[in-house]
Amino acid sequence: MTETIQGRRGRPTNEALAQTILNAASELFVELGFQATTLDKVAQRAKISKLSIYKRFENKEALFSAAITAGCQESFAPQALLEGAEGSVEDQLMAVGTSLLRTLLRPDVSSIEAMVMADKTS
Repeated sequence: MTETIQGRRGRPTNEALAQTILNAASELFVELGFQATTLDKVAQRAKISKLSIYKRFENKEALFSAAITAGCQESFAPQALLEGAEGSVEDQLMAVGTSLLRTLLRPDVSSIEAMVMADKTS
């Protein structure tokens, strides 16, 4: 891998620290919304310096984008959607559809959708 998370060339980033930042940011975006979440609050939640965030993400918007992408990759990964999908093709499709619906109806997903829609109309 020749590019870091934020797209700059150089040494690979510490993936564990990047994941810690994304987890803290995701929690805060769900709890507080986009506007009320600050990089200071993310740094405090992750127990790191704000500089550590800026080394990996250009700004709050880039961090939000990365958090949403990571959440989607986790929630909508084929292995997650296919969990419990056995039997006939119809049974497998029903299992995938049920898994997808459960994911879309989770409170954290609903919160993010509401936050994005509120920001879009502002």
